[in-house]
Amino acid sequence: MTEYRPSPKSKANELIDRLSRALAGSVNELTVRRLEQDARQLMSADAVGAHTVLGGVAALRWDAEAVHHHYRIALQHFPTAETYFNYAVSLDNMEEGEAAFEAGDEAQRRAPDDRFLVGYAAGLALQAGHFASGHRLCERWNVLVPAEKHPLTRRLERLSAAVEDGRFSEPAVRRVLAIMRLVQKRERVRGVASATMEDPRDPGTFLYEQHVQISPVEASGLNEQFVNEVMAEPELMEDPGFRFVAVFVGVGV
Repeated sequence: MTEYRPSPKSKANELIDRLSRALAGSVNELTVRRLEQDARQLMSADAVGAHTVLGGVAALRWDAEAVHHHYRIALQHFPTAETYFNYAVSLDNMEEGEAAFEAGDEAQRRAPDDRFLVGYAAGLALQAGHFASGHRLCERWNVLVPAEKHPLTRRLERLSAAVEDGRFSEPAVRRVLAIMRLVQKRERVRGVASATMEDPRDPGTFLYEQHVQISPVEASGLNEQFVNEVMAEPELMEDPGFRFVAVFVGVGV
């Protein structure tokens, strides 16, 4: 889970830190209510910080409409890379993959020399199926950090090459990943991390693992739902078919 970037004001900083800790642990309603109350009290002194926290609180509650509402206001007041980054974090934590990538990409566009934002956007690009964009972002990061390559560079390069070779299309992969996110949102299961691996026996074929904080048994139930949803769209059995396979992996106790 990526943390929020605090606003310069100390009270907002404290609330955003609490918000990050809440997202990293077990979310309980008492914590959420206290955060919401404190954010509203901050409104007159720091509207941007208040709406940032309220947007994060809405993400904890899986309330997409409220997330968009609070960040729309925050961006009206403070349309900076920092605000777009925090917007992306809220969207990502609510499993809104495509929208998170769009916000993260806008954040790095507003601060193109910020290697953290460039690298974060590259990760969101992979998770949303924007492989060519992700590879370009990795290359940008590599220019900013010439001493080392971004860890996703090779993976996104191989995924982009598979698309160019006609193994599968980006739109089809995006649809599969969007379905995966829809299943997570429906069950209110947040992702912990993801991993993409190329089959060494069949170059151009990939396995995408979405690690989730539930038990392996619960993850198998999630996978059953996911497979049924994908099979309901027959065109996905052809593209990407079995050349890009996504699966949930339960990593909880």
